[in-house]
Amino acid sequence: MGALLSCVKGVSNGDAYASCVGASYEQWRLRADCPYQPDRYSAWQYGDGNVTVSCTFGDARAARIDVA
Repeated sequence: MGALLSCVKGVSNGDAYASCVGASYEQWRLRADCPYQPDRYSAWQYGDGNVTVSCTFGDARAARIDVA
């Protein structure tokens, strides 16, 4: 079965955000590209969801979606 996950992601006010819609079996997480430190991740999500990730130091440079 093909992936049905559809996401909108970006950076706002220094935080990475994502809003995804998908089937309940689709697993995904938000990854924030942070300066001066390793990337930060949200918890794994299933299907529909909205998440925000903040960097400890500085503003997030980009938002990415990891799909399992």
